[in-house]
Amino acid sequence: MVHTFTTKINGHPWAMRKSIHGPADGSFEDFWEGLGVNHAVHESQYIPMIQKASLVTMIEPGTCEVWNLYYNLSPVLQKRSFTVLIVTHLEPASETNPLRQGWVVSIPFDPSSDPELAAMEEKGVKARYLSVERIQETVDGKVDWRMATCSDVGGIIPEFVAAATTPKQIAHDVDHFLKFIKTRRSERR
Repeated sequence: MVHTFTTKINGHPWAMRKSIHGPADGSFEDFWEGLGVNHAVHESQYIPMIQKASLVTMIEPGTCEVWNLYYNLSPVLQKRSFTVLIVTHLEPASETNPLRQGWVVSIPFDPSSDPELAAMEEKGVKARYLSVERIQETVDGKVDWRMATCSDVGGIIPEFVAAATTPKQIAHDVDHFLKFIKTRRSERR
């Protein structure tokens, strides 16, 4: 079950979700491999609206990279171009904290001051989003997955319309991701 929440922070609409997943959904490793490793590429494989994920630049390969995500939100809308800095971090189990947790933080990135980087953005309506995701092992062997996001899809879509649809969309993303890791697990067998 996915629980969604909304709030406003400094006037900006935020949508959050929380879900707990047992072994039938996937292990912590499955979640980390799908979310924390090659995040943008994997996201483009399980979120149907993402048409293309393109690496813009690597700051620290595998943990700090800039990606352009090209979205088709609807057949009647212009495509959206989101460029984000994606930072991932895995906290391994330790003596003081036996439960692993991983973080994926995506923040808007403006490459316009560097012509080479700017040329790597897909053409479309410039849009922005910020998201913070955390996956954490639980003491009973499950995975606690939380995510919060704030976005501006740009163009003529009113903010209140985008804000109203975001909670449902981020809840659907969980279903898409679970299908994605199930497929990956069956391919490894």
